[in-house]
Amino acid sequence: MEHKGVEYSVIRLTDGGWRWEVKFGDGKNKSGLTRVRRALAIKIAKYEIDRVGKDRSKAASVGGLLRFCERPQGIGPSGGLEAGADA
Repeated sequence: MEHKGVEYSVIRLTDGGWRWEVKFGDGKNKSGLTRVRRALAIKIAKYEIDRVGKDRSKAASVGGLLRFCERPQGIGPSGGLEAGADA
């Protein structure tokens, strides 16, 4: 099955439980078990896809913000030119 472009699977276990597994594009997997229902296993797998997607987009936006906030060479902490910098 697929959710937001990420592949996941839900498998019935011999003891009556359900195993879910999410396969992310970077080679990492996340999996778990639930004893309740197949629908819950699907919901958990989709939640993990959404959570990881949110974490990755947050990290990308923070990384972009950090690059944006870096001072250009020659600019001091107060925002003025550092000694020896060309004006």
